Amino acid sequence: MMCMLGLIAFASSCSTDFDPLASGPAVPVVYSVINYPDTVRWVRVSRSFQLRGSAYGEPVSGDSLEFKDIRVSLEKWHGDYLIARSEMLPEERLRDSGYFPAGPNPFFQLRYSTKTLDFFSGNSEDLIKLIIERPGQPIVYSQIHPVTIPEISTPRHEGEKVELFNLIEPFFLSWTSMEYYQEMYLEFHYADHYADRSIDRIALWKEYHSIPPPDPEKPLTKVFLTGVHFMQRVASNIRLDTAVTHRTFKKIVMRLYLTDENIYTYNIINQVIQEDQAGAGNTNIVNGCGLFGATSRAERWFILAYRSMDSLANGQYTKHLNFTNWGS
Repeated sequence: MMCMLGLIAFASSCSTDFDPLASGPAVPVVYSVINYPDTVRWVRVSRSFQLRGSAYGEPVSGDSLEFKDIRVSLEKWHGDYLIARSEMLPEERLRDSGYFPAGPNPFFQLRYSTKTLDFFSGNSEDLIKLIIERPGQPIVYSQIHPVTIPEISTPRHEGEKVELFNLIEPFFLSWTSMEYYQEMYLEFHYADHYADRSIDRIALWKEYHSIPPPDPEKPLTKVFLTGVHFMQRVASNIRLDTAVTHRTFKKIVMRLYLTDENIYTYNIINQVIQEDQAGAGNTNIVNGCGLFGATSRAERWFILAYRSMDSLANGQYTKHLNFTNWGS
């Protein structure tokens, strides 16, 4: 008994020597998605921090959110050869008002120029490396493969009227890409005409996505767009409005989005959130946590030929929507 009391007394006398909330070294938190058609590339570098009280009762200090005197750069490698290197410039951007202070909110940017043109040209065998240097600390880094910008093909020239009911040569959209995940959306642009005004509208739906990743031996993706299928899609995405006197068709825009495996995995994992918020998240940042990935996008537009326009106005699937058989 005396031994136990002695242990309790010893623990009490030394309680100030152990703090379960003592913070360890701050961990770099990195977020960067390289969107290849964009003219500016961004990297956000923050840091982890630890609160000693309630998350809603203790303000976050700005010193807890950023590292001082860091350098961020992008490198392009082909095998063992360094092809290009560009340092990214810091830029302060304010946050919206909320739990975190408006600043600091450190971003680093690299603008498109003739100097960086070759740096971002796509080659699936190259590597793009993100390097973050902190004085006296291990280098934080990650690497990805470039995501190419695909060219979209159709049986006809861009902007030419297309016939969705052509049985001899069915209309299709095709592209060549080996990216990990691909999505293709269709935007149906039209106008609602009322007695006193007209309103431009867009109906949007996903037409294609790739799971699993494309076959390396078959990089060409071809999506056929038939008349019946298309009209059913239009009917299910545009609601009946009795106040509309008539509707006019404008154009159809096909949008293609491509991502690498890093972004795809990151999105899938973050669809499920642990109840205790303690799940092991996905990261591809060495000596830190977060995400470094790449995306690409492309688009093409077309308009409908007479037979398809007539089906839109008078066909069994869409005649209740009150479309005219001429465009706007």
